[in-house]
Amino acid sequence: MRVIPFLLACACTSQNAIVIATHDGSAADFSPQAAMDLPADATSMLFSDYFGGGYEVNWQSPGPNDGTVSDTQDGSNRTVTLDATKNDFTRLRTNLDSLYFTNTDIDASMLVRIDKATSSSSSKVRLDVRQSGDNIFYAVGATISSDGSMTRISIFKKVGDGTGNYTICELAYGKFATPVAMNQWHTIRLTIAGTGTVHLAAYFEDAEMATFDDDCVRTLTATDGATVPNGGCLADQTGLGIQVEDGVVASVDDVVVTAP
Repeated sequence: MRVIPFLLACACTSQNAIVIATHDGSAADFSPQAAMDLPADATSMLFSDYFGGGYEVNWQSPGPNDGTVSDTQDGSNRTVTLDATKNDFTRLRTNLDSLYFTNTDIDASMLVRIDKATSSSSSKVRLDVRQSGDNIFYAVGATISSDGSMTRISIFKKVGDGTGNYTICELAYGKFATPVAMNQWHTIRLTIAGTGTVHLAAYFEDAEMATFDDDCVRTLTATDGATVPNGGCLADQTGLGIQVEDGVVASVDDVVVTAP
């Protein structure tokens, strides 16, 4: 499994992204443990959930439009499974009221495993940050092919479309040289910093996949091609969310938020 350099056009009008492996050009270590091992002085822990007591401890109950969320196990390890086979999406959300942390500059990650594929070649699994109650956010997400493999890692921003509805923009992305097969645990991660201009970086394990600098002013291009208002820096939002879309079943674990 490796990631090779690409120069990629992003789905927004204002920036490109570069995919790299490690900074020294060597192959990245894609083990989940390597992604979670941080130097002792590197960060400050703000929030963590390993789901030992179930998702109900720290997360809001799914809404009426959501699919099924279940407390599950992988061997002796407690996990949570989100099932979107009968719904457009299934999600969990927490910290919308800043109960657990108030920081807007954060490093957020989770372990994810794709358990069931869908006929779509562009379904998503996302970790949303700076989320609001009305579902505005930045996010890191994996695109899932019809065979259940991950094909790319993207940075997203969901904003109002100016007509009272909401739309999502893919700000930048990085493709895998070889798609990542389903039924394996992997870490996706987003770092976010700034409240005037926002710097975002998306990672798969410890490999940086894409970066984007959002000036919070310039219009964005939605995934359907429409030009939409930027929506600002989302600096007053601290919510965290997990979402699975369009027929995918995915399990998650080890949701961790740290301060840089």
